[in-house]
Amino acid sequence: MLSRKSFIIFSTCCFITVCLFFALSRYVIVQQEDRVENYRAEAIEINETDVIKKRRININKYLGWGFEFNSKRRHWSYKNGFDASLSIDSYGRRVIPIKNLSKRSKFLIFIGGSYVMSDSVDDNETYAYHLANRFPSYHPYVYGGWWYAPTQHLRRFQNIPLQNEISQDEGIAILLFNSSHARGVIGDICFTVHDTNINAPKYSVVNNRLEYQGTFNELNSLQTRIIKLLPRTFKASMMNYCWGRLLNDEFGLYGSHETLDNEEMKLIIAVFKELEGVIKSSFDKSRLIVILHSYGFQFIKDLYQKAKIAGVDVYKLDGMALKEFEYPQIYHYSPEGEKLMSELISEILLKNKIIDVLENERR
Repeated sequence: MLSRKSFIIFSTCCFITVCLFFALSRYVIVQQEDRVENYRAEAIEINETDVIKKRRININKYLGWGFEFNSKRRHWSYKNGFDASLSIDSYGRRVIPIKNLSKRSKFLIFIGGSYVMSDSVDDNETYAYHLANRFPSYHPYVYGGWWYAPTQHLRRFQNIPLQNEISQDEGIAILLFNSSHARGVIGDICFTVHDTNINAPKYSVVNNRLEYQGTFNELNSLQTRIIKLLPRTFKASMMNYCWGRLLNDEFGLYGSHETLDNEEMKLIIAVFKELEGVIKSSFDKSRLIVILHSYGFQFIKDLYQKAKIAGVDVYKLDGMALKEFEYPQIYHYSPEGEKLMSELISEILLKNKIIDVLENERR
């Protein structure tokens, strides 16, 4: 039987725990309500045949997740004042609304996350749309999605060859990479805490070779088990923390304190090189370039130098020039930002003679 003193201590602890739980729950609810007001996204039209649905299930098995194919989506924000319509084709790619693209002789493949997908603008406002107009011999293909890391694209392309999806037999592939993608390669807890990412693939370097290990869920690491056991309230709280960490100038996408050890750098570079090999196995006349979405901090500088030494065809895109065109708390670009992004990518392609200057003059 508890003494009076023990009972008081026990009751006080229970009361404090309950208060903390309700305070945390209220905080998460407020944060979620703010996020809903700040950004929403949904599919508004889905036109999948049985064949396309089967294809989507097969492709998303390797990616870990994905949007519906042959669909239209609405992404909007009351706070930021945008209401974007996104079209997704029968292979899960962003549609470029330009006639007769299939007749173009070369491909321009874009690989990456939501920046590559152009999350918050209409189909005719994306950087890929502007580049398609700038380079009339090239057909852009946009392989992008929320949080997609290069390992997810690598796993897809290893199992579903690109030549099955692209009509041209030569061209350029561009991987656009930033520090949030590094989290996806490594398996940072701020990546795997999202339900969409728990089935993403994990690779490791074993005896100087890149090897697929399984999905984060299949590997069932202590980190994954803890995340799966977390109550929804605490999981939502952790996601809020991670978003704050990702988007904070000190620690996040632009973070000067973002660091990786040598093994992590080695893994990321191995992924770059393996992705290059997979694309070249599909297209003899192809070239993969890696563009680091740079904000001038040490993490990107170190990766750039080490990747270059390792023989990766790597370049930097000045993200600081784009910051004024980001939607607050969403950190995706406005139509003006997308246009500037196309100009920065074009400058890299022309300045380094990746695309012939004459191609730019044909438009």
